[in-house]
Amino acid sequence: MKKLILIMPVFFIASIALAQNTATTSQNGNGNDANISQTGNNSATITQIENNNLASIQQIGENASIVSQTSNGGNNTATVTQNGFGNEAFLSQIGNGSGANTTQTQLGDNNTTSATTGDNNVTVQYQEGNDNNIFLGQGLIQNSTVSQTQIGNDNNASISVAGPGTRSIAVSQIQVGDNNNSEILNIRGNGGPVWIDQFGHDNNAVVAYTSNAQRNEFQLTQDGNENELLVNFQGAKDGFVMAHQLGEFNAGTFVQIGDEHIAKLNQAGDYNEASFTQSGLGNEGRITQNGDYNVASMVANGTANIGTILQSGNGNVATMIQNGSGNMATITQTGGMNVAITTQGN
Repeated sequence: MKKLILIMPVFFIASIALAQNTATTSQNGNGNDANISQTGNNSATITQIENNNLASIQQIGENASIVSQTSNGGNNTATVTQNGFGNEAFLSQIGNGSGANTTQTQLGDNNTTSATTGDNNVTVQYQEGNDNNIFLGQGLIQNSTVSQTQIGNDNNASISVAGPGTRSIAVSQIQVGDNNNSEILNIRGNGGPVWIDQFGHDNNAVVAYTSNAQRNEFQLTQDGNENELLVNFQGAKDGFVMAHQLGEFNAGTFVQIGDEHIAKLNQAGDYNEASFTQSGLGNEGRITQNGDYNVASMVANGTANIGTILQSGNGNVATMIQNGSGNMATITQTGGMNVAITTQGN
């Protein structure tokens, strides 16, 4: 109750100096602390229930900045700093005995952040620029670490986490540039560290966990402009996808059905296309493309198939199809306008 009394005079003085500001603080429990500092037309709401919560909001701007923080549990810490115009930040920390620690910082105009955290999470979301959007939907998770960073304008980063039973997830998304989009949909399980890094403009990367997929790992990097990566873990478990794109207008598509697949893609140049489709158990594929306008497709149906496609030059086309078990194949093309097709089955 003492810390609540200390806050009220600060709010009272601020409301006299700037009538446009609205600050509401509601605390229920022991050891709670709240600190609100506003300059110009801001609105802040802090609601804390139960024990050992700490929330701090610092807002500077003239347009409406709306922050809603709800901490339900123990040992929660939330800090929101907004500097600019028209920024919005929403935070909800839910969990009985939750140890979440969340920091949201926005510098610029018209940025939006949203976070819902569960147990023992550390979430850091940072935006610098204008018209950026970050979304994190997270509930009933333990031992998670999520970091989303956007530097530039009109970027979008989104993470949604699948329901109960999700454990020990570390996720990172970094966007440097403008008009980039990265989405991680329904991530689930103990897949290990996963990340999407985008450097440049108009890049798109989407990773989806469907049909109860879990424990998959991915590492995606895009350096350039208008590159695209699409990953679908379709009921897959313990899979791994790695992709690195350097250049412009490159595209990579990954579909994994089954367990323990590995797919690796390296593209350097412009207008290259690559696709992986893996079903069964323990298939491994690697595609490397250096040059422009190269196309590579790899399909593996079965168990423990290994395929490699290496293309250097321009306008090369390679297709590899593996059916059965224990097949191995390599396609290497150097130069221009080469076409290779390999089919294996047993």
